[in-house]
Amino acid sequence: MNRIYLIGFMGAGKSTTGALLADMLGLPFIDTDAVIENEERSSIPRIFSERGEPYFRKLEHRVLRRLTRIHRGFGFVMATGGGMPASGRNIAYMRRHGIVVYLEAPVSTLLSRIRDAASRPVYSSLKEEDRHGKEEAVKTLLLTRAPFYRKAHITVQSANDSNAAQTARRIEKILRE
Repeated sequence: MNRIYLIGFMGAGKSTTGALLADMLGLPFIDTDAVIENEERSSIPRIFSERGEPYFRKLEHRVLRRLTRIHRGFGFVMATGGGMPASGRNIAYMRRHGIVVYLEAPVSTLLSRIRDAASRPVYSSLKEEDRHGKEEAVKTLLLTRAPFYRKAHITVQSANDSNAAQTARRIEKILRE
């Protein structure tokens, strides 16, 4: 039974890599953001704007625990939201119930992947005086989340010079060893 939780900053490639990895391993793929949007019948940005981040983090926590319980005895690959590991005791819960894989990417890669993403409310809410303002805000947020990300069992680089399929193959190889 492999329960694999993919964690990392927004833009690290968790959803894309996760779907490919799940296919390679013959496991179901779960994207917690997609589950939340489906259950709430609302987009993540709308949930943030109408209900706030604390409400969203509670949803994430409940979805994480519920889906892990539902899949008890079965494997899956789960892409988590970028802030999920840093919220509550989520990282400890994931570590107890499966293998946590941190998709690590340099800030330049993350910024190039999320720069114009209106669907990323945490990024959209960061203050920006100029281009460097957002970059510094991303660096700061990444630094606050890094201690949680570093608690992963496995860290895999997800940079611009590799695509999601290559990243998924690297994870698959590590998991099989």
